[in-house]
Amino acid sequence: MDKKFLAAVLLLTVFLAGALLAQAKADRDEDEEKEVSITLQIKPSYRELKAGEVARFTIKVESLDRSKIVVELGVEEVPEGAVGILTPTKGKTPFRSMLTVITSLETQPGQYVITVVAVSGEVEVSGELALIVNPPRITVTTTTTETTTTRENRLFVSVQTERSVYYQNEVVKISGSVWVSSQNAVPEAEVSIQVTNPLGNVVHSALTRTNGFGVYFDNFTVGEVGYSVFLPGTYTVFVTASKLGYVDGHSHASFVIEETSLPSVNFVTLYTTDLNGNLTADFSLGETLIVWLSVENSGANLTDAFIWMEVDDPTGIPLKVDFHIEEVLETGETATKGFSFTVPTTAAKGTYVVRAFVSDKLISQGGKFLAIGELRFMVV
Repeated sequence: MDKKFLAAVLLLTVFLAGALLAQAKADRDEDEEKEVSITLQIKPSYRELKAGEVARFTIKVESLDRSKIVVELGVEEVPEGAVGILTPTKGKTPFRSMLTVITSLETQPGQYVITVVAVSGEVEVSGELALIVNPPRITVTTTTTETTTTRENRLFVSVQTERSVYYQNEVVKISGSVWVSSQNAVPEAEVSIQVTNPLGNVVHSALTRTNGFGVYFDNFTVGEVGYSVFLPGTYTVFVTASKLGYVDGHSHASFVIEETSLPSVNFVTLYTTDLNGNLTADFSLGETLIVWLSVENSGANLTDAFIWMEVDDPTGIPLKVDFHIEEVLETGETATKGFSFTVPTTAAKGTYVVRAFVSDKLISQGGKFLAIGELRFMVV
């Protein structure tokens, strides 16, 4: 009797243990598959203006679980003859961005629906706003103009990983977007992706296309069969965007597997403000603005981190190059630096590009760029 009772207890114990293990595995799998939810709040929901005027919208980006994740923003369906500038285009939740839509006298009157897209990992959400463009205050005649625009056929591409550090058997999620100088998204662009290990060997490659929002996704598993050995260290993701009739766009980002003896540096956010610290993307001739660059190091300490800023006018001519030396950019540290720039009174009007870089020393001394980034503002 006792033996039967003990056997029954043992059998029940084994059954319960198996059930608990199965439930634990299911919970773990569910956690691994769970995606972070992103919310977008756009205010106001619509703007009415005359052709040649500027409309501004505030965008609040948050994650529902209040975790700090990197989210990239994009925009599509900006009216022809107008430019839409997001500042910043990327940040860690929660953060605010501003969409500035700068119309021209050539922007056709009508009602437009503009879409704002937020991407992180494999999560993609979007929100819409309305723009009502009325006829301009003045009659448009054929005349010369000082406004200069950047070459519309050049592609711009971004790339980021969902996290900055990964471990064996984890999934690295890659995402980014492709756009042109007006900030309009480019669908059906071909994106070539290569990931190199600390030795410079390619451990993952893929060819994909952007969706209707100009966004692309890719992923791979650390240590999956068929790829090279994933050594601990700093890895780099290189991307090239191409489409018939456009000039290719290039970018890169880095991440760490397990631990590394090298820095792993990425820009977290880049944006412009006026002298009072207000997010602004449109400025006048002679006005002074501040360019803010925020960079994060997920790898080993970086001694003498050179944080660079270059401002190019609409024709691509550099108007200012400046840099700041961060004595030590420690592991897990984020450094934010501001650079002032005064628009020359004789400068061309149009879209200006700010190029941002981080290097380990002066390039003339053999330094190399560890991170790159770009942002735009308008001179009107």
